[in-house]
This record gives sequence, C-alpha cells and structure tokens, in this order.
Amino acid sequence: MLVEGQLTSIDWVHDLPELDVPPDANPYCTTERVAERNPGAFAGWPAANEWAIRDAYGTVQCCTVNGARALYWIWDSALRHQSGKLRANLLLNRTSPRADVDSHIPYRGQVDARVKQPVDL
Repeated sequence: MLVEGQLTSIDWVHDLPELDVPPDANPYCTTERVAERNPGAFAGWPAANEWAIRDAYGTVQCCTVNGARALYWIWDSALRHQSGKLRANLLLNRTSPRADVDSHIPYRGQVDARVKQPVDL
C-alpha cells in the first residue's frame, strides 16, 4: 500500500471533484497547480482501493517525508550481507554488489538471483 500511495501520475487528479476551499481560509493553503507540484508525494489518507478517501483528498508533507524514508528502509533491508552470507529478507527487485534479485511476484511465484560474488545465499 505504501508504494501504491505514492503519486506517480497526475492524469486522474483533475477528474476529482473540486473541494470547497475558501480562498482566504488559510494564507498557507492553495489549490493552485497542486497536482503538478506534487509528483512523488504520498497520500495522506489512503483507502484500500483509492489514493485518498472522499472529502479528504490530498497529502501532507509528513506523509511524503516518511513515505520516502520507509521506501529507503525497505530497499536497504531487502538484502543483508554478513559473514559471507547474503540473505534476501524481502522478495522484491534489488541490486547489490554481491547479487541482483529479480522478483516476479505477484505475477508468478518466481524470484531469480544472479550471484556476482562468492556468497552463501
């Protein structure tokens, strides 16, 4: 859900109904070109099958910062090397100096590992 919560395409955003935000409601808020200025942002209130729940469209910057940080932690922890052993903690795509992992999950029950250095996998 974390990956799906990242705004990578804004094509659909303009189809959403406009929220009624008074122009003078908050000097720190704007509705001007918000979608165009936020690719890469993370949903603030995602739902199971929607980027955001109705009447709460959008994001807040703490979600974007923490979402990006979480993606890094996931990527960093996917492979671990210690004492000549390489461990795949998450079966997702990951490259490293010791091996490359190509995951075909969830489309096929297959994960390929190309070992580049002598390690126990």
